[in-house]
Amino acid sequence: MADAEALAAFARTNDVLTLEGTVVAFPAEVGGAHARVMFSGSQDVWERHRETLVILGGGSEHISSRPGAVRALNNANECFFIPALVSMMEAAAYGKAAGVSEALVMRSLREGIRKLAEYCDYAAPKLANDEHATEMATIEAWLGGAARSAESMKTFGFDARLISAAEATLEYARDNGEGPSDITSVYRSELSAARARVRSAEK
Repeated sequence: MADAEALAAFARTNDVLTLEGTVVAFPAEVGGAHARVMFSGSQDVWERHRETLVILGGGSEHISSRPGAVRALNNANECFFIPALVSMMEAAAYGKAAGVSEALVMRSLREGIRKLAEYCDYAAPKLANDEHATEMATIEAWLGGAARSAESMKTFGFDARLISAAEATLEYARDNGEGPSDITSVYRSELSAARARVRSAEK
């Protein structure tokens, strides 16, 4: 982000228009109809060269004029997708050890992923409005589930690193008063903690 902002400042000083892009696709998908390349920076450059840029991917788009926006969004995506893929493999390994086939685990996870996509639409307004009341599962409920799953994994010899990390994050939210709240309140507790660390480092 700092590099992108420094480049943008240099560009403004020297009357240079810049556009930053990041590929959100596997290499074999680049150039396909569903591949995405996200761009941020000069809207004018995007508009003038859109036809050329979308050759890289049919789902390509300009998301922001803010320098570094695509890098931040790409990092946010990786913060989700990399742990999700690793936990998928860990779940399959646990299922196998516990006597459930890999195919059955994958089928069950596919349904979970469908619900997760719907959850994005549920969570977005809650995050935007910082409103985390719930009539569904609370932080306390999710924490109980995480603890039970971690304990079960450990009985089969697993370290349960990912679910234990999630458990620790939920515990932090609970300890900061979010126990009765929706799991979306993790957003609030994590953002508050991050901002506090930045302020502390700046002193």
